[in-house]
Amino acid sequence: MLARVSKSAALLFLQQFFNLVLPLVAMKLVVDRYGVDQFGKLVLCQALMQYFMVAVDFGFNITATNYVAKNRDRAQLQKKVVTIYSIKLLFLVLSSIICLGYVLFLPELTYMLLLCFVAVIGQSLYPYWYFLGLERLIGVTALSVIVRVFSLLVLVFFLDSDDSILIFVFFLSFPYLVVGVVGLGLLATQLSGFTRQVHFRDVLFELKEGWPIFISNFCSVVYTNSSVVIVSGLAGSSAAGIYGVADRLIKAVLGGVGVVSQAFYPVTSQVSSNSKIDAFIRYMRMPLVIALVFGGAVISGVFLVGERVMNLVVGQDALDIYSVLLILSPIPMMVGLSSVLGVHMLTNLGMTRAFGFSVLVSTISFGLSVVVLAPLLGVNGVAWSYLLAELSVVVVMAIMLEHRFRALSRVFGFKRGVK
Repeated sequence: MLARVSKSAALLFLQQFFNLVLPLVAMKLVVDRYGVDQFGKLVLCQALMQYFMVAVDFGFNITATNYVAKNRDRAQLQKKVVTIYSIKLLFLVLSSIICLGYVLFLPELTYMLLLCFVAVIGQSLYPYWYFLGLERLIGVTALSVIVRVFSLLVLVFFLDSDDSILIFVFFLSFPYLVVGVVGLGLLATQLSGFTRQVHFRDVLFELKEGWPIFISNFCSVVYTNSSVVIVSGLAGSSAAGIYGVADRLIKAVLGGVGVVSQAFYPVTSQVSSNSKIDAFIRYMRMPLVIALVFGGAVISGVFLVGERVMNLVVGQDALDIYSVLLILSPIPMMVGLSSVLGVHMLTNLGMTRAFGFSVLVSTISFGLSVVVLAPLLGVNGVAWSYLLAELSVVVVMAIMLEHRFRALSRVFGFKRGVK
């Protein structure tokens, strides 16, 4: 089982490495060639697109992955796939309409917004959840790496400050579309096409099953991406660029956390199905310890070398960016813990509503704290609000698991026995 997780994690790490290298290189290039102000505009557009990304995914990366991991019947998989893509198409159409509203509200960013929306289209097509559930990631990972390497080479060697930033944005977005189209083609080949009819009751079932995950993901995006939007509204695109650099670096680390979590999910789904509650909870001890150790290492690294890294990466505004980065440095630990407690424990123990509730609490926490802290501390106040929101997720999840299953007591050996 560990070998399976290691293989999946290695493939996902490879894909995620290029998913993260491309934005980081883009960050450096945009800041150097076009300035922090243009980078702030780009970060704002990408933050707005994240709402659509969550809408078209609708929690299927968890619910559908879980289903595929446990069901390998082709007829049932065809039915599931057709239903899911029908829902994705509906949300993609709705997202495109709202994106046009963005254009009317932010006319100066019209072309940049539309080019960023190309990534949303690609994301809606990509059947990541299917290949992850089957643990067949080699083909799609190779495709993703090749396309992103090509895009990276174009950005580094063939574009310069004389080229429009819109060309730059195009090469950031098009890998999503290529991977999405080809991935969907591979899925159609494996399932011999999509010939089954869509039934309204199946659509309702998928919406009902994915709703708690969607709400939790959407709430999470509200405070993780709205930070950039709020900073832009309060202090302009240059301040958004400063905040965006620190946020992008933290998100690069979070990408690694997400990879491990995603690779582990098919395994924890099967363990939860085949084990007693007490055995499953004790099985989650090691992921919790890893999250704590990894998070501590990130905090230490930012404290020790963060300022020097900022001077190397951006040069200008390095001190301002470092102050934001220092505040955000505990977030990888918080996200790692909430991933284990929420995605792997709450959902697999049948507490998806509790999972959604905990993220809703964090969103409320962010809203209340940002109202107080942003006017007082500016950009740093928004960063503190983001950190408090992530902390509240962990606290609420831990309390609910302990109350229902005495989970933390079992994990760390304070109590024994099955309730």
